[in-house]
Amino acid sequence: MKNSVGKFLFLLLISSFLIFSCNENFSDRIQLDSGWKYSLENPDLEEVDLYLLNDVDLKNLQNLLPTREGTIYLTKTFILPSQLQKEDVSCYLGRISYSDRTYLNHYLIGSTGYDEDRRYSSGTEPRYYEIPEELLNPGVNTITIEIYVRNKGYLRSNAFIGLHDVAKNAWISDCFWSCHIYLVFGFVLLLAGIYCFKVFFNINQKKDILYYSVLCCLSVINLSLYYITEIPFLSFYKLYYGIFNKITACFIPANILVVFTLFLDEFFERKCSRLHFILRCVILVVPQIIYCFIPERFCYGFVSYIPYIAFLPGVVHILFVLIWELNNGKKNSFKLTLCVSPVVLCILFDSFVHAGLNINYLPYVSLWGWPISLFAVMFLISKKKIVELQEEVSKAVVVVHPSQQEPSYDSQIVMMPPQAALPLKKNLTLRQSPVLDNYEIAYCFKPFKNQAEDMYDFFTEENHLQGLALFETSGDSESLSHVTTLAKQVVVEKFVEGRMTPLTKIMHNINECILQEKGSAHNSLTGILIRVFDNRIEYVNVGHSPAFFRNGKGTKCMAIQIDSDNYAEQTEGEIGSKEITSDYKGIGFTVAAGDAVIFYSKAFETTANNQGEPFGQDRIRQAFLQSTGETAEAKLRYILDMFENYTQDNPVNQDLTVIVLQKK
Repeated sequence: MKNSVGKFLFLLLISSFLIFSCNENFSDRIQLDSGWKYSLENPDLEEVDLYLLNDVDLKNLQNLLPTREGTIYLTKTFILPSQLQKEDVSCYLGRISYSDRTYLNHYLIGSTGYDEDRRYSSGTEPRYYEIPEELLNPGVNTITIEIYVRNKGYLRSNAFIGLHDVAKNAWISDCFWSCHIYLVFGFVLLLAGIYCFKVFFNINQKKDILYYSVLCCLSVINLSLYYITEIPFLSFYKLYYGIFNKITACFIPANILVVFTLFLDEFFERKCSRLHFILRCVILVVPQIIYCFIPERFCYGFVSYIPYIAFLPGVVHILFVLIWELNNGKKNSFKLTLCVSPVVLCILFDSFVHAGLNINYLPYVSLWGWPISLFAVMFLISKKKIVELQEEVSKAVVVVHPSQQEPSYDSQIVMMPPQAALPLKKNLTLRQSPVLDNYEIAYCFKPFKNQAEDMYDFFTEENHLQGLALFETSGDSESLSHVTTLAKQVVVEKFVEGRMTPLTKIMHNINECILQEKGSAHNSLTGILIRVFDNRIEYVNVGHSPAFFRNGKGTKCMAIQIDSDNYAEQTEGEIGSKEITSDYKGIGFTVAAGDAVIFYSKAFETTANNQGEPFGQDRIRQAFLQSTGETAEAKLRYILDMFENYTQDNPVNQDLTVIVLQKK
């Protein structure tokens, strides 16, 4: 972040130098940034007294009008230099507020924003008028600018008369820095706002993302004051500029301050009471609403400063929070402070260059700071979410119990000899598995009836395994098939949507959606959901039998489970049940080539032999450890043969699903 701010400042200084260099006074220009005289009557129509206008008043024309509203006429005489005679000449006047009519030797050469009823135009809209050759005298010429002023009036930028190409290039440059750049900012912020809304509703329902998206959208409206004239399908002059200016420059910024304070509270996990929120809105927004309803003819003097004075409590609150969190060493507090620093830097730049050095032809960059800060905050939020996801995953690890560190066998459990001596029943056949580049999959699925109870799916992308799901439905037999089909649709949808969402959150979203969609059906599910990141696996189990992990060497085999009392609560949980909820726990572990994991449905564990003894988790673990095949298919075939040999011809009274996943 430090490097980003440094690069921004460096580029800003270089740009300023280039603009400064390109706007030096040349002998073939007639400078119009000083030497003006003014009157309140049209000097082209009658003889009036003209008063010398100093450079300070040129930026505050409203002070020359008794009611701060009306028309003022600026007049300047000049001698056309020989270099410009018989050349294509144009007039570049820069930014004028509000509207203007420009005359050369009593002839109208251009007008911007002038309307008999309203006469408003954006103060950031640069003026450029071509001058017909026949209007210019070889000797003395007079240029007159009729400016309509309402509480604000100015003639800014490095105005001049010069060669057509030079004046037009100056106008194009001014249009970009004064208008087009805000259109670019607005477009990018709109995309960022829409994207964050989508992220909030579909993936990560954290309020800081929601507040950030609202900030982006409000900022688009705020910046429209500067780019509204650049939208071709919108006739800006049909808008009532006074009200439009109050909304975009006062009311919207107040709301931005309110939302940004809420963003800070959420970002730093600060608690905000409802009373505190109401007070913020009252202090920041109510004065802006009152100001919007004050007639414009009264909006001068102290009244014109009401919106900006009302901003102070919000600014103070933001500074207090940032300083407080910095002092307490809150995580990301320094980075967030750096992200918002361009706002201050741009304001200081304008104060130094325009107010201090009086260099008016440089662009005003005060409003650049806020979009730049929002872009920086976007990257900070993205990085913060990724770190939170990594931390959540890293907190959950596979715990190896001492009793599981070496293979151990219960003396009462009689395991079958190696596969070569097993009777080959082969009643359970393997199904065709997807061919993948990063993992091997072998699985068996044998439905008990036409009414499915088990739901499994493999999530792949470009021959790479992204995840795996195994869910088992129970409850009302009439709606069993419907709920299983619903679960498959929901699991696929939520998994695909939640690529950057914690796996526990995805499981939570699955539960919420199934609860909502299944209606009154008395069915629930247990399930396992995993996500694969090359050599790392994330695992969430809700109410299902634990999966087993086997290392590639075949020396260890252990249940994938959390070593805590909370795990007992987790295994009792269900999906789609309001009565039995689950404390979702995530587990993350790394795998190497040859490492394998087995997942299975309840039927594989509970099917018994002739003596009524179920196959059980211990035998599953030992069979998995004992399997000597190098491939996932060989391991699964061995385990299934051992299962069939143990259970003999006893029926399997439920859907049976067994999946072996092995890292290549």
